[in-house]
Amino acid sequence: MRFSQGTFPTTTIINLLVFFVPATAITFPHSIGTGTALLSLMGLFVLATGKTLPSLDAMEKGLLMTFGLFATVSLLSILWFGDKFSEFDTPSRFVLAIPVYLLLRRFLPSQGAFWFGTAVGAIGGGVLAVYQKFILGIPFDAIGYTHHIEFGDINLVLGGIAAAGLPYFKRFRLGYLIPMAALVFGIMGSILSGARGGWPAIPILLYCLYRQNFQSYKVISKEIRITALSMGLLAALLFFYGGGTERATAAISDIKQYQSGHENTSVGLRFELWKGSREIFIKNPLLGVGKSGFISAIQELASLEVIDKMATQYKDAHNDFLDITAKRGLLGLIMFFMILIVPARLFIHTLQHGNEFQRPYGMAGIILIASFVVYGLTETMFYLTLPTTFYVFTVVVLSAFIVSAESAT
Repeated sequence: MRFSQGTFPTTTIINLLVFFVPATAITFPHSIGTGTALLSLMGLFVLATGKTLPSLDAMEKGLLMTFGLFATVSLLSILWFGDKFSEFDTPSRFVLAIPVYLLLRRFLPSQGAFWFGTAVGAIGGGVLAVYQKFILGIPFDAIGYTHHIEFGDINLVLGGIAAAGLPYFKRFRLGYLIPMAALVFGIMGSILSGARGGWPAIPILLYCLYRQNFQSYKVISKEIRITALSMGLLAALLFFYGGGTERATAAISDIKQYQSGHENTSVGLRFELWKGSREIFIKNPLLGVGKSGFISAIQELASLEVIDKMATQYKDAHNDFLDITAKRGLLGLIMFFMILIVPARLFIHTLQHGNEFQRPYGMAGIILIASFVVYGLTETMFYLTLPTTFYVFTVVVLSAFIVSAESAT
């Protein structure tokens, strides 16, 4: 198996950017936006100069069409409700991903650029979290340059994706230590960030990796088993001594207070926002009310004492599914499901029918989507620029590797 490669220096630049984006996504300001923008510009240049592109199959066309339609529906909603055009910044990442995909299909990067990039990103995020928590003593909500929830969630999924690359890393002497370290540091970053909404993704992620690396491979060395056990114990210790138990206890306390009629807590206000979003959707089921309409509707519900008045300080529903339905209605919700389902079908098909080169990318894709679905239950990941950019970048990179490997066989 040999992947087709581009010419120097084009492929070299692409390799550097494919490594750079995940490696620095949560540890350097604006790095993910800069890296993906450069890839998009390169893709547009290739299209403008008439470079020959590989023919796209039905799956690829469906993926790119889905991304384009999601962005189009978002734009039309913004224009229809008179929201600020800056609201299109995040959905535009789906459009910008299209030339990136076409570029990667023309000049496929090396496998190592992606796998090492995700591993470095996960380890770097975990090290930063440990340094700030235990050395500087900075509170969990000040980790990194971005919001602690984004930091912790992306750190976790970076570790899971890197761990899915274990079959690639095993070609190097003691190479299995790299993805395992990435997984542990990814979990550490998630725990130390205090982003408890992402913690339910940890057992799902571990189960996926178990199915891939322990059931799919007949022989697992004693060293790998011992290393996995040791790193698991380390992650467990960090959960208990790094603030995990306190955050979990606080969540339980918030739920009990909410049941007693005290809504003004972190968890309680989320429940109030979910209640308000449901009411907004029931009254505006087809197209929703838009961003500005959502803020006004939440304020009105608070004035009517349907929800707690403290909920008016938020501009989103803290739930991807409810936020989309309230702001863009059923049409927006359908398109939202499509940006999850269409790539998921490719990744599941790869796991079931792909070859040994493709399956790690399929597993990485499943981990990505499953994690974002879990994250989206308590946070609006696709309302935020960094997580959205990370999602679309990873989907197109994984898809390009899978399809190129198929065409090369």
